[in-house]
Amino acid sequence: MINKITCLRAALLATAAFVAAPAYAQEAEAVTLEPVIVQARKSTENAQDVPVTVNVLSADDLASKGVNQLSNISAVVPNLTWVDAGGGTFTNKVSLRGIYSNANSQGFDPGVAVYIDDVYVGNQFGFNSALLDIDRIEVLKGPQGTLFGRNAAAGAVSVHTTEPSTSELSTTLDGRFGNYGLVEGRLLFNAPIWENAGLKISGIYRDRDGYQRNVVSGKRDVNDEHFYGGRAQLLLKPTDDLSVLATLEYFKNDDHQQVLSCVAAPGALPCPTPNVDALYDDVAADNGSVTRRTSTAAMLKADWRATPGLTVTSISAFRRLKVFQDQDQDYSSVDIIRSGFNVPKDWQFSEELRFETDRSARLRGVGGLYYFFEDRTTDIPLIFTPLADAMATMDWEHG
Repeated sequence: MINKITCLRAALLATAAFVAAPAYAQEAEAVTLEPVIVQARKSTENAQDVPVTVNVLSADDLASKGVNQLSNISAVVPNLTWVDAGGGTFTNKVSLRGIYSNANSQGFDPGVAVYIDDVYVGNQFGFNSALLDIDRIEVLKGPQGTLFGRNAAAGAVSVHTTEPSTSELSTTLDGRFGNYGLVEGRLLFNAPIWENAGLKISGIYRDRDGYQRNVVSGKRDVNDEHFYGGRAQLLLKPTDDLSVLATLEYFKNDDHQQVLSCVAAPGALPCPTPNVDALYDDVAADNGSVTRRTSTAAMLKADWRATPGLTVTSISAFRRLKVFQDQDQDYSSVDIIRSGFNVPKDWQFSEELRFETDRSARLRGVGGLYYFFEDRTTDIPLIFTPLADAMATMDWEHG
């Protein structure tokens, strides 16, 4: 009897599963994925159709996760490590899939390439600007040399800003306040200026006091932030087959970054009054370390639908970067050792001419020509002052 009841239950369960299967299949078929548009292959495509390992962060993703500068994406993108040794606006060390990139010397290129609106950023000091008015960020993993150049040996981080609207007038202003005197404001203004033309202006201002107490000056001014800048874009669409986008960009920071904490033993020179509390109070002994960076850029992009099956794209871009760092290296109240990193001149020019067939064409392809030129001058001074002279002058103002 037990065996018959067991067999009957098994038969009923199998029948129920067989009957429920079509209903479950119909419910599963009703679920569809929203398309995610990327340009991982220099062509506008759905991410599901692209045979490339790519992580896409939309504007909503960035806002919900609190990502407000480029280095923050390392917290949400697997296998990406981004260390900003200068408070997010200076030295950047990027690792993707275990391949480390720290190219801050002449003649070396970073292994992880960074692009802003399809324009390559040749110097790692220009990587980590504020994420202002971003449409999406694409992180391409693995060598991308075929379409993104020889400098993308480990991968590429491609940042895309939103295009101006030719039909909608809008203004967005937001701000936030925080501890250590944080004040941050962002402005976005978009206006159609005439038929088939739109202007967009975006700006940012960020100021925050230091979070380390300087035992030399007595102020809490070490590792502060002072950053501002903006971007202006003009979009022209004279015909249905032609669009032209002009961009001007300017960002600047001036702060006191890359100052180490005071962790010397009692009586040691680097800390005049060291104690155990210095480890918990985040104390530093510093004589006026300063970091400054100014980044300017101009770009002209034109998309022309030459024939019903062929689009020609031209991107002309100019970027200029100036960097100055003066750092106290002895971490004492006596100014003995100072080092610096000065990039008085770094400018680049690039021109890309791209030909792309339509996705619906039988023969699909992307090809083109690319030219890149960079002129960079770097000074790395190291200054030693005799102890007697340093104690006699006690001049701690530098920069």
